[in-house]
Amino acid sequence: MALITDVTTTWSAPVVLVNDEFWQVRKGNVFLTSSDSPTADDGISILEGQGLYIRAGRSVRYRKKAPTEVMISHEAV
Repeated sequence: MALITDVTTTWSAPVVLVNDEFWQVRKGNVFLTSSDSPTADDGISILEGQGLYIRAGRSVRYRKKAPTEVMISHEAV
C-alpha cells in the first residue's frame, strides 16, 4: 500500500495505474479525477474514510479541498 501525504490544493501530476487500485482518503477531503486537463471544479469529492475503485490504465490526479492535512492510500486489488 502506498500513502500520499504531500497533497496540495492544485491538481497533482497524473498517476497512471498499471493495476486496478482502490484509493481511500485516510485523512481530510480530496478531489480525484481522471481528466487530462482538470479545471478547479473537476473531480469527485472523497471524504475521510471513503474510497474509490479505479481500473488499470486510467490516469488519476488528486488535490485537497482545503488547506488541511490530507492522507490518501492506494493499493492494487
